Amino acid sequence: VQFTLALCMIISTLVVRSQIQFMSSKNLGYNQQILSLGVPDDSVAIQQIDVLKNKILQNSSATGVSMSARPDVLLMINTFSIENKGETHEISAYGLNADENYLKVLHIPLIDGVNFNPEIQGSQVLVNEAFVKKVGWEQPVGQEIHFSETESSKVMGVVRDFHYASLHKKIEPLLLLYNTEHPVNVLISVKPEQVDKIKETWQAVLPDFPFEYEFLDQAFDQKYKTELSMMTLFNYFSGLSIFIACMGMLGLVSFTVRLKTKEIGIRKVLGAGAKHIVYLVSGEFILMMLLAALLALPLAYFAMNFWLRNFAYQTGISDSIVLLSVAAMGFLVLLTLSYHVFKAVYANPAHSLRNE
Repeated sequence: VQFTLALCMIISTLVVRSQIQFMSSKNLGYNQQILSLGVPDDSVAIQQIDVLKNKILQNSSATGVSMSARPDVLLMINTFSIENKGETHEISAYGLNADENYLKVLHIPLIDGVNFNPEIQGSQVLVNEAFVKKVGWEQPVGQEIHFSETESSKVMGVVRDFHYASLHKKIEPLLLLYNTEHPVNVLISVKPEQVDKIKETWQAVLPDFPFEYEFLDQAFDQKYKTELSMMTLFNYFSGLSIFIACMGMLGLVSFTVRLKTKEIGIRKVLGAGAKHIVYLVSGEFILMMLLAALLALPLAYFAMNFWLRNFAYQTGISDSIVLLSVAAMGFLVLLTLSYHVFKAVYANPAHSLRNE
């Protein structure tokens, strides 16, 4: 039971670690090294946003500034209508306020059509690949999206899918809505060491409002706080279960060797070799380890598969994780056995028989 639990914990720890590393390294489809500033909900502050933007570009090494919403600040557009092949369909999707600099600052590829154009009169919208796939448009550029009887937007282009939410959820249809009147965030393409310079500019333009910032990669990592805490717990419990199993085995093998001292001595006198003595002492523990592996592998597999269902994008349970777990447990078992096994192999049979 101890070996089974220990091996389950090792496999689970490696799976959780693998999934977290996968999430941390996965390309989300946009540049995460972006400084995000919250725009104060104040009419005076909003009027100064353009001034702030220009001064940031002048006074820092920022390569781009966008007055838009962060990728994870979404709107839910409940119902709107589109036309496809002469038929009208009512659908819903997420929305995201953006300006003409949004794609450039976040490095989001435009795969069809054109970007927002401030000189064009009328409402404009960009859609992602998931949106086009859902509605079934063959030629999405130029299509109309009707939000009401009097309000509609023209599709200017299609952007490549990007992860606006955590990897728990798959990428859903998304609308990028051209909106420069009510910016939610100031997104700045700048290196972390330039934050103090940005702060000085903010305080010069908006001295009455606190400077609150966050990098997008840090905000995204916060979505996995539960998984990080889970990995820490698994590390502790895995180490504890391994320690208990090895200590229990150490006591058992010590007791076994003591019981078989006379038998080992007689077998050595009769010509038994080192291999035979090693098997005599450790054979049952190795078989116990193999039996624990047979029990632990399906238990850990089903438990971790159930946990991984929480993620739309996952690594799965690879053969390397299973092999590494069994190898690690086997090494610890052999290491624990080694002292008493070698002691039994090299013991003087005359001494052990005399004592017995």
